[in-house]
Amino acid sequence: MNSHLSKVLHHLYINPLEKCNLKCKICYTKKTDPILTEKQILNFVDRYQKAYELK
Repeated sequence: MNSHLSKVLHHLYINPLEKCNLKCKICYTKKTDPILTEKQILNFVDRYQKAYELK
């Protein structure tokens, strides 16, 4: 498990054409359209890359 997790952490795939459909509590209680802005996505990628080296 740890080997698989360490491999996965170095690859990040973001599909900008799809929405989350996990039906989690946050989305259903806020009743908002949880689409991230380009700035929010780039900020997340930047922070992720600082924590884990992307390949």
